[in-house]
Amino acid sequence: MRWLGVVLCVLGVVASASTRAQEHPASNDPSEPIIMDPTAKRSDVDIVRQAEGDTPRVKLSLHEAIEEGLRKGLRLETERYGPYIANEDLASAWGAYDPELFANYQYSSISSPQATQLLNQAFVNQNIAAGDAGLRGILPFIGTGYQVNYSIDRTVTNSSLSTLSPNVNSFLGATVTQPLLRNLIWNQPWTRVKILQVGSSAASDEFLRQLMDTVQSIENAYWQLIARSETLRVADKSLETAKVLLDQTQTQYEVGVVSKVEVTEAEAGVATRDFDVITSKNLYLRSQDQLIDLVYGEELRPVLKFVVDPTDNPEDTTRYDVNLDLAVEKAYRFRPELALAKNEVQRREYEMQYAKSQRLPLLDAVGTYGYQGLTGSVNRSCVNFRGPGPCTSAFDDRNVLAANDVWGGRRGLQWTAQGIFSIPIGNNERSHAYDKAQLEYRRANTLIKRTEQDIILDVRNAVRNLESAYEGIESAERSRIAAAEQLRAERIRLEHGESTPFDVLLRERELVNQEQRKIAALQIYRDSATALDRAQGTILQSHNIVVEEVSALR
Repeated sequence: MRWLGVVLCVLGVVASASTRAQEHPASNDPSEPIIMDPTAKRSDVDIVRQAEGDTPRVKLSLHEAIEEGLRKGLRLETERYGPYIANEDLASAWGAYDPELFANYQYSSISSPQATQLLNQAFVNQNIAAGDAGLRGILPFIGTGYQVNYSIDRTVTNSSLSTLSPNVNSFLGATVTQPLLRNLIWNQPWTRVKILQVGSSAASDEFLRQLMDTVQSIENAYWQLIARSETLRVADKSLETAKVLLDQTQTQYEVGVVSKVEVTEAEAGVATRDFDVITSKNLYLRSQDQLIDLVYGEELRPVLKFVVDPTDNPEDTTRYDVNLDLAVEKAYRFRPELALAKNEVQRREYEMQYAKSQRLPLLDAVGTYGYQGLTGSVNRSCVNFRGPGPCTSAFDDRNVLAANDVWGGRRGLQWTAQGIFSIPIGNNERSHAYDKAQLEYRRANTLIKRTEQDIILDVRNAVRNLESAYEGIESAERSRIAAAEQLRAERIRLEHGESTPFDVLLRERELVNQEQRKIAALQIYRDSATALDRAQGTILQSHNIVVEEVSALR
């Protein structure tokens, strides 16, 4: 009877396996190696359709992912504005040297009571219209201030002492102010221009840094999606294997070969693996969201319109022979972090020069050169103290003076030379500001050395991680092969009644762990290769990315 039970058990297992094979044509042998090739033909239990139903798939290579990400990704799009904004700030700073046209006008009416024997009026009335206009500004670098102006005032009065009414005074001249100590060269406008020039360069370097980080993020997200896709496939395969084992155990129980406990153990194995599939699918969909966000930007929707199907094969690994000295030399040349540190030193140097200039006494030379004009008509209220007849003037003995005298050739030459000197007693504020600027400059220089050390550490760690990752792939593959062989042997033992479903499940779990370890090792290797490219600053060259094309606003 026991022999008959074994025969019936075998027939039941064969029938169950045949039925499941028809439902799922893919192999359910957990000892079969996992081939991490996204381009290979997969089972009908397609991981993408399993995760997203009938959502369309977009096949995407790594090169295409990076190209689309740099074109559509919103994370980089926000960084593109930085250099443009910095350039606008710089152009605005140069605006301090734009010449300025100015003009003003004033009208006054004044009635003044008088108490003097020289005047015949108790009240002297004056109506004054005055204004001036001109051009002024400062010159770059040396800080020379200039002003060219024309001023005129016209006074109508009833004063008997005034020869002319209306009386028109005019002046045409130029004034130049030249700092000789404080504000010579390192004045506020020039310092701002120099600092914003550094800021413009720093904004470009910052965009370059963000561009490198974005490319690295896309690469990492791409390989992570492949890894989680494979992890989901392994979990699904493990679940199918557990279900086959459960069917086998139930058949054995029905013919009395095994106990109910072993059926329960097989059911627990299915439940555990079902949970693994749920967890793996959640991580897979999260990776889909991350990659779509990085690559397609606004096309990420609450309900996905498509899912990404990566086409690159992570199994294509190469062992790199990296020269550390050469790698660090490349990093010093290409890493934007070092350029940003040098920009900071330059900025602090300009601030120090400005603070040094502000410590000096104020000594300005001011020169004015121009012509004074006078014109008008004889005042009918004027009293001629020289004798009978109308009032006259030593300036012109005619009744009506030449009109617009400044422009008509009658000029009164005027020029002045002036020196302005001042210095605050103690000068504590400016002295301490200079001391602070010196400390900031020294700290910025120290930051360069710190950045260089960080670069060396980054390169060394990246090289070490890459070597370790390559060795990890080889180790994981050996462990996977060993686990697959152990599972195969355990299944043979089960067929001969020398093992239990529980033992088979343990061996199958170990194989799954080793397969996942292989998947993780491949992902770590790819991430390490990307990290080395980023540490050397050559990640853009590796993908033939032209910064000028990428930096243009969309």
